[in-house]
Amino acid sequence: MKIKPIEKMSTLDSVIKTLKDEIIMGKIKIGDKLPTERVLSRKLNVGRSTVREAIKVLQALGLVKVKQGKGTYVLRKNENESLNIANWFSEHELQITDLMDIRLAMEPLAIKLALKRSSDEEFEKLIKDLNSTNQKLKTAIKENNVIKMEVIDNTFHSYVSEATRNNLLISINEKISEAILEYRIKIFSIKENAENAYEAHQEIINAMSTKDVARAISAMTSHVNSALSDAIKLIKKN
Repeated sequence: MKIKPIEKMSTLDSVIKTLKDEIIMGKIKIGDKLPTERVLSRKLNVGRSTVREAIKVLQALGLVKVKQGKGTYVLRKNENESLNIANWFSEHELQITDLMDIRLAMEPLAIKLALKRSSDEEFEKLIKDLNSTNQKLKTAIKENNVIKMEVIDNTFHSYVSEATRNNLLISINEKISEAILEYRIKIFSIKENAENAYEAHQEIINAMSTKDVARAISAMTSHVNSALSDAIKLIKKN
């Protein structure tokens, strides 16, 4: 498998920290426009996709605002001053439900194909990787590090999609991961929701370990439905 969660997490954390420091120290002031992706990529010596993801995280934290066709502008220095989470979920209700509809169709299929197509050796490695990743999620929850939670949660689901050997499904998963980055940051800001994800992941692993396809599909379906339920609670709260 080609996923490298530790390296990705380290690089992304570094880029986010650098940009946050420049904002906090006033090198980039409130109202200022950030340099372009190309300029930041060259300055930070990372790929443009990493810069793009870092900016999405900063937007999720409420520090910057991306204005379509105009660029990215600094909103505030303190992420704790970000907009109410319930407000964000209300404003993005349609996008969230659309994404969850796609996930409900795709993720159970990914489970089925992963179990069907993995050799014994690949299956053993998959279960080991999923267990290791979920333990990292548990640690990130204890540290209250939502950025790590987002990267780790994404890695968990990517391991399953990679195991399908279905290039189209893998590509769809990558698109979904990009689309729900901000959602993951917001939902994991509430510790209970992050703990729910950890427990759901463990049930998925337990079910997959027995090679019980029906049980594993049910566990993944319940996980996605639970994630949607967590989002709906926040929408109703508003």
